[in-house]
Amino acid sequence: MIRRPPRSTLSSSSAASDVYKRQALIGIPQVVCYKGSWVSYIIARMLIKIKYISLVNLIMDDKIILELIQNKCNAIEIQKELNKIITNETYRKKMISSYKDLRASLGSVVASEKVAQSLIKGLENNLND
Repeated sequence: MIRRPPRSTLSSSSAASDVYKRQALIGIPQVVCYKGSWVSYIIARMLIKIKYISLVNLIMDDKIILELIQNKCNAIEIQKELNKIITNETYRKKMISSYKDLRASLGSVVASEKVAQSLIKGLENNLND
């Protein structure tokens, strides 16, 4: 049972994606929180068309971890998701099981290479759409 999420689970720094990925690889349930300036957010959304922000979701091409972005990144939404992770055993186990799939997906290929390949493929697909 999770008593309290690690402080880094709520990190919004530029290194957060790597933190989320590392937490997933060791099996820590989490919620992804990103909040930045609206100008940066709008510019990024116009230039880059991707389904997900977190490395975990990008690599798996699925919503494994809830992403709370911009106005959805607030205390109420974070608390709701963390309560769901803590109290809903089925939800938590599904997330942890998906992390096992993530580890299998990364396989023996160096993780950074796999992530880079996945991101490049996603960006190429967006350019072709």
